[in-house]
Amino acid sequence: MQSESAGGPRLLARDSLGAAETAPLAAEVTAAPVAPWYLRCGLRRVPGLRALYRWLTESRSEFIPPVVGGRNRALELGCATGRFLERLREHGWNARGVEPAESPAGEARRRGFDIHTGTLESAAFPDGSFDAVFGWMVLEHLSHPRETLWEIARTLRPDGWLAFSVPNVACWERIIFRSCWYVWEPPRHLQHFSSASLRRLLRDAGFDRVEVIHQRNLLNVAGSLGLVVHRLAPRSQLARRLLDFPDNPTMWSQLLMAPLAILLAALRQSGRLTIVARRTVGTDDRPVETTASTRSPESQQPAS
Repeated sequence: MQSESAGGPRLLARDSLGAAETAPLAAEVTAAPVAPWYLRCGLRRVPGLRALYRWLTESRSEFIPPVVGGRNRALELGCATGRFLERLREHGWNARGVEPAESPAGEARRRGFDIHTGTLESAAFPDGSFDAVFGWMVLEHLSHPRETLWEIARTLRPDGWLAFSVPNVACWERIIFRSCWYVWEPPRHLQHFSSASLRRLLRDAGFDRVEVIHQRNLLNVAGSLGLVVHRLAPRSQLARRLLDFPDNPTMWSQLLMAPLAILLAALRQSGRLTIVARRTVGTDDRPVETTASTRSPESQQPAS
């Protein structure tokens, strides 16, 4: 269920997440090039060019916390073929995955990972099995995300990490593109979230330290423009290229869009969110059951 690619720059965690947050944390970069252009020929001699490139392409789409005190048991939900599991392994994590589809699960096993084919609930892991749980663009596919967050809280040790990403239904993209917003994706996307609704869901599951990070990319915008063009000209090659862009972004196009993407993230209007959450050690590990009258809607319907 992943579409982002791995990269390399680092992201400093905020003080609100606990004592370990002063350590550098890895933030994955969407579609980092295999052979960086800034190392070619005389370009490598330009002062600050590498730092500028990394700043422009740091999308904040993924997050890897440091391994502290040998606590390195990690789980990825929707692990697909195991790309992110390999990133975790490179950073010292003992990672395993959950993947509902047999074919990508088999590929991840061939990479040497322990994979459960099914759901988190069907895996039935013991309490406190993991030090970190990850899920990139997964929660919106679930019929019962509240119950899944409760199950994640049960399988995490106290003070464990939860990091995941979702589309942001509260951003400007939904208002402008309306029914052509790229990430409506019915029937694959069953839920849509805002930062406020995610905070409530996480609070109910017992996570009292939550950071919402606005990703710095315009992948949804490119896909939405593709849907608009496709509606006007169904056979358009431009529409096809725009619709392919979110899964296969090019380096130069990302660099050109980076200033606007960075500005929108600073204004908290990004189309995609990365969430990092923890629970304070010593708090009641049981999730908070909310009544029907206090629960907020978890999803919104496309604008007409």
